[in-house]
Amino acid sequence: MGNGNLYGSSDGGTTWSSQSGTHHNQNVTVSPTGTVFYGYEYSGGGEFWSTFSTSTDGGLSWNPVPCCIGGGAFAFTGHCVVTAGYHGIIDGPCHAQLSLSLDDGQTWISKGEPPCWRSSHPLAICPNGNTLCHGVFAGNTGLLLSADSGSSWTRVSTVIPGDILPTQEGGTLVGTDTLGIFLFSDNGDSIRTVNEGLINLYVHTLAQDSLGYVYAGTDSGVWRRPLSELVSVKLAASELPTEFTLHQNFPNPFNPSTTIRYALPHILFVTLTVHNTLGQQVARLVDDQQQTGYHEAVFRGDGLASGVYFYRLQAGSFVGVKKFILLK
Repeated sequence: MGNGNLYGSSDGGTTWSSQSGTHHNQNVTVSPTGTVFYGYEYSGGGEFWSTFSTSTDGGLSWNPVPCCIGGGAFAFTGHCVVTAGYHGIIDGPCHAQLSLSLDDGQTWISKGEPPCWRSSHPLAICPNGNTLCHGVFAGNTGLLLSADSGSSWTRVSTVIPGDILPTQEGGTLVGTDTLGIFLFSDNGDSIRTVNEGLINLYVHTLAQDSLGYVYAGTDSGVWRRPLSELVSVKLAASELPTEFTLHQNFPNPFNPSTTIRYALPHILFVTLTVHNTLGQQVARLVDDQQQTGYHEAVFRGDGLASGVYFYRLQAGSFVGVKKFILLK
């Protein structure tokens, strides 16, 4: 990477051919569905900005994405894609932008400016849908978390990540340049170090293979450890809740489905319903007694028109209501 072309090989690396024009290249990432996302930077007229193209044929052809700024970093979960990018004035201010796609990058929704400077910093989506990124704001740096698809952000730690690796087992690994590897809960409310066996604590790359191993790239080489050892200690997200919580759904906006999560501190009869703006009930997702713990329900908007809806959770005397948007 760097200033120059993007190259591709279809014969295992024996021969290579140029896949793009000359840009300041940033990264190439392949989504879980096989789409290639290529981020690069343009400059001209005293300005610079990051953008990206996609390819569905392994890089033989590319489709520029003119709708939004992005390409500095990508994160995926299922058909959902989040990308962060930037736009700035040479020797002047630089502003970041976060964009969300619910359909593998076919259409995009701008989520405004996240507190992630230039956004070439790590970006990841946790298994529960929360978004993590390296942020710079108000003169401070740290690990930021968004539970509402990037609409609002909370700093959950002052650690500065070199790379972020969500795990399917729950919990997100964060590599740092001086403190080694941390394991965060998916809600960002619990953290511990997992540095046993690491000699060098400058961790700039994290990866996971299909055999269940985690690889850490450091200044003194690559280290490997079974993921099961790293996540064996349960984090706060798996402990019994002490209070009622109704989380914002993810993704939001959504099409056609979204997940609603909530926490129950007692065994209670629970009803979870969906209503339109007139107050009319359009779906009943839960109507049963449920155990203490963390629960989730999936709502599908098939057959409903685009617009604003509300979901309502009642458990004993607790009542919680949140707004969400179906966008077709």
